[in-house]
Amino acid sequence: MYRIIYKSTATKPVNKENLRDILYASMSRNRTQRVNGVLVATRHHFLQFLEGSHELVEETYRLIEKDHRHCDILLVCAREIQSPRFTNWKMKGVGIFDLNLEIEKKLIEEFGEIDGNLDLPEEEQEAYRLLDYFDL
Repeated sequence: MYRIIYKSTATKPVNKENLRDILYASMSRNRTQRVNGVLVATRHHFLQFLEGSHELVEETYRLIEKDHRHCDILLVCAREIQSPRFTNWKMKGVGIFDLNLEIEKKLIEEFGEIDGNLDLPEEEQEAYRLLDYFDL
């Protein structure tokens, strides 16, 4: 098993509708490719976790790098793993843009702020800590 985590900047503001479109397309492709994962989105950034066979995850990542909906891709982690964390999801989505103010404030205090939004982590362990807030 292999895992990639990356962070990127959205080329247009993210909302529920375009996040849903990304997730549906990802679920369809990932089902045929046997890749699982989670996509976390703020209004301006993405943090994605991909798991599966080394070859298929790398192939999926290469396609993602060409996607016009984001830029400034930062590879947070790319490594072999002992066991998958996301076996039940072809692609789970978490939109962090309509949270209640108390939760949003707590996340910003914990992880920082960029462009008026939660700053998504750029380190592997911090990325997992963020997911823990959402019981993923």
